[in-house]
Amino acid sequence: MAPRTTINIQGYPYRITQYKEQDAMVNVLTDHGEYAFLAHGIYKTTSKNASAVQLLSLGTFTLYERKDGTYSLKEGVADMPADIRDNLDRSVAFSVLAELTSKCLVAAEDAEGIYLWLDTAARALDKGFDAPTATLLYFAHLLNELGMGPNVDSCVFCGSKEHIAGFSYVDG
Repeated sequence: MAPRTTINIQGYPYRITQYKEQDAMVNVLTDHGEYAFLAHGIYKTTSKNASAVQLLSLGTFTLYERKDGTYSLKEGVADMPADIRDNLDRSVAFSVLAELTSKCLVAAEDAEGIYLWLDTAARALDKGFDAPTATLLYFAHLLNELGMGPNVDSCVFCGSKEHIAGFSYVDG
């Protein structure tokens, strides 16, 4: 029997889909693109990999390639766990970031730009940055990556291109 090929990746799980009772399919965004793998037993209370496979927790994953060309999780380490306990704003922000990432990766030609902004937003939230602001800034950068960025070249009210002092979520 030939040895299994293993790879190491570091990234953010942005979609976790329960598969069977104790397993999950995990989609991870890395600085080199997307990876999907099967994580056996992560819903067991004794799982050593459960902490690494949390929504938007930066993790390092060792994957082995199966005979059919898919990947399975061998080991996962949480490098920067997403702490959402007792903070509804952060919990919602991480959910929105994950959903935006999932939807925008379908339309994006290059996942590296999305990874850069996701990494920036997740690290800002980890340091206590305002959750709604981090989410909206991430969304604005995603739109820009997709070629649909907001207009910040002029005032939305008067059209002036001089003395622009701020950015209003409410006024666009």
